Amino acid sequence: MINFNTSKYKFHDSQLDYTTFQSTLTIMDLDERDYMRRYRCRASNRLGVVQTFVTLGPPSEPDVPLDLRVLNVTDKSVTLAWEPGFDGGSDQIFELRYQGAADASSRSANSSGMQIVLTDLAQEHTYRVQIRAINAKEKESSFSTPALKFRTLDENLQGGYKVAGADGYEGVLNNPLYLGAIALFGVLLLAHLLLLCRFKRRQRKRKIQGWLLNTLLFLFH
Repeated sequence: MINFNTSKYKFHDSQLDYTTFQSTLTIMDLDERDYMRRYRCRASNRLGVVQTFVTLGPPSEPDVPLDLRVLNVTDKSVTLAWEPGFDGGSDQIFELRYQGAADASSRSANSSGMQIVLTDLAQEHTYRVQIRAINAKEKESSFSTPALKFRTLDENLQGGYKVAGADGYEGVLNNPLYLGAIALFGVLLLAHLLLLCRFKRRQRKRKIQGWLLNTLLFLFH
């Protein structure tokens, strides 16, 4: 049982809110024996007992970053974001590898955060980009697959770019033809609704006129 602080184990207790408490156990001077142990965390009060087990593993390679996506694109730059995975037990950075459709070689850029802006891109050019994590233990994940694809805009910041994500979904953004089609669809839908309302009003008016006519015929019969 680990009941108090020692040179090997340190406790830190904190209260997160009125009913939630948190205890942190720090293990110093890790060795192989620590990685072979299973740690049990046990809590109890007068209503019962609950426990969970934690297995401490050695440092490992980090996980592949998740949800690589485009936040913004211009004629010469793109802003990308992602969600980090497990770091393998030490600090990690992120490496992005990107290549134009007509380029002979790829380029790379690093970030310690969860967002980056890639600059000096060619106008109206399609790019493929992948990301991986590298931690302080010099262990690295594989690159994300499939690659994220995007297309830069023209010099007037017009045109569209396709985004193909890890789930294979493709969408067209900032494309005037695409936006024009959406606007036209909206106008047609509104016109259809107005005609439908007008048609129903006419039907209701005809029903009222028919009821009045039948009533007058009945009264003067």
